[in-house]
Amino acid sequence: MTASLVPGSRALLLVVGLVLLVGARPAGDCESPVPVFPGAQPAGGVGPGEAVAGLSTTGQTTWATEASLLDIQQFYFIRLTGAGWTPVAQLPGQHPDAFARAGRINQPEPVLEFTRDGARVRITNVGGGYSVELECP
Repeated sequence: MTASLVPGSRALLLVVGLVLLVGARPAGDCESPVPVFPGAQPAGGVGPGEAVAGLSTTGQTTWATEASLLDIQQFYFIRLTGAGWTPVAQLPGQHPDAFARAGRINQPEPVLEFTRDGARVRITNVGGGYSVELECP
């Protein structure tokens, strides 16, 4: 009876091993992609970290869009916090122009940063669009 369980156990181990191998993600890939602002186009060609559904690999990309920086930041704040990302508070003096506007609303921030499960995303203003820097564990 023990001899009949051994071949079945080997087959089970083989199947489990294959599932783990296929399901494993390469280092530097995030579990879920960071979305791209609707209508934004890659600036300067295709960059690392670009994907059809969004950014999913470590790298920096620059996106061209006619949208305002405030619209871009609101899009990312809503989407990323809704997906479990946590905003990173900027330190005083890190971006002085952010603190010069204290008390004023509806003004874009100089930079937005979020973290989740060891991953970090940073959205900054670039002339004619914005830049997304993604670091995945």
